Amino acid sequence: GITYTREKPAVQGSLTLSHRSGAYLGIAGTNVNHVAINNTSIEIDVFGGYAGSVGDFTYDVGFLQFLFPGGKYEVSREKYSTLELNAGVGWKNLSLKYSHAVTDYFGYNNKTMVMDFGMEPNGRSRGSNYLEAAVNFELPYGFAFEAHIGRQVVRNYRKFDFTDHRLTLSKTLAPGWLASVSYIDTNARSALYTDVRGLDTSRAKWLASLSHEF
Repeated sequence: GITYTREKPAVQGSLTLSHRSGAYLGIAGTNVNHVAINNTSIEIDVFGGYAGSVGDFTYDVGFLQFLFPGGKYEVSREKYSTLELNAGVGWKNLSLKYSHAVTDYFGYNNKTMVMDFGMEPNGRSRGSNYLEAAVNFELPYGFAFEAHIGRQVVRNYRKFDFTDHRLTLSKTLAPGWLASVSYIDTNARSALYTDVRGLDTSRAKWLASLSHEF
């Protein structure tokens, strides 16, 4: 629910290597805006884990490393890079996933709170977490619908907590091609998520995408 491109277009790509055992490892990249993530215009995500299924049940455990090459806060020079561990389960068209930060959440700590946010320090944000749930429905003519809700908790800095909601309608255009449109909103505190140029990065927004998988 938070935009890192200031609501501008993003070009993204990913590569995943999967083993028949269920193990996988991948890398993904996207552009970001240097106003949202200071001193960089690139986000690189490295991820991996193990996934499988038992009947109608699916499971997935893994890690996700957010990297922002050169990305640092302007004053404290703390890095945004964050490492999360995650676990997810699914049953038919329902899914539930939990992600847990084992490093500071996007660099939130005593230094950044005082020097970059002008707020009272309250320790490290390691241990922040995100819990999300989704339900998917297959529709006629290649359409699908997804309803998603997530809750971000920022440890020691609960003012930054928020809940996000997303509704997505997608359509398979051809083998490997998928188009979608989403409506996304959050209840984040606008004052905390408004950037230096006055954009509330947490406000409600529409998102259209076109992807190809091969």
